[in-house]
Amino acid sequence: MLQRCYSIVLLCMTSITAPLFFLIACLIWVFTIWWDTRLVCLHYFTSIWAKFLISLYPGWKTQILYRERVPKDKPYILVSNHQSGIDILLAFGLYRPFKWLSKIEVFHVPFIGWNMYLNKYVALKRGDRRSVAKMSAEVKKHIEQGSSVYMFPEGSRSQDGKLGSFKTGAFAMAKHCGVGIIPIAIEGTFDALPKSSIMVGQANMRLTVLEPIEADEVASKTAQQLCAQTREIIAKKIGQAD
Repeated sequence: MLQRCYSIVLLCMTSITAPLFFLIACLIWVFTIWWDTRLVCLHYFTSIWAKFLISLYPGWKTQILYRERVPKDKPYILVSNHQSGIDILLAFGLYRPFKWLSKIEVFHVPFIGWNMYLNKYVALKRGDRRSVAKMSAEVKKHIEQGSSVYMFPEGSRSQDGKLGSFKTGAFAMAKHCGVGIIPIAIEGTFDALPKSSIMVGQANMRLTVLEPIEADEVASKTAQQLCAQTREIIAKKIGQAD
């Protein structure tokens, strides 16, 4: 019963506060867009918004390890496993300027999705070749401007908390852009909010930034090899190695 109450309170607080946070985001955008071309200030504000949402539930404990491995001024492709929708909130705790790659449906969510548009995060319509081409061009542009791009190579959230197979797109993109890859391991978020559920649960959530695969190594391997290598690195960290 208490868990249900917390879930309702969290959902209500998210809905009630979203317009206010979005209004502030719009003001930040207006006053910074002319000089902050990467929208770093807006992204950091969005990180604070995410931190606020996580703080609403006292049963969630978070830990971010080795965030210093993600440079502020050197772009990478960031890739992690995807256990829950809470992964996104947790990853904002890196407090590093990066752009999300997300399915276009998320951008249609009132206020939160609109803020993603403001941040110039990258939308993808699955199965649409024109959308894929546009996505590729936008990712490359962000990389050239100095912003990292965060991707979930599993493509969707885990149904049971287990690590799924990785698609090669993120790794092909790293090769195309000539940048390194930073594997990121996320643990505990499935307990916080499983897929297809609005019931939150107590969870100790941890995000660990692992050792980068630098650009020269990326260039020397195929996308398939990088995909398998990165998945193995993350699987070992979360205790799900084959």
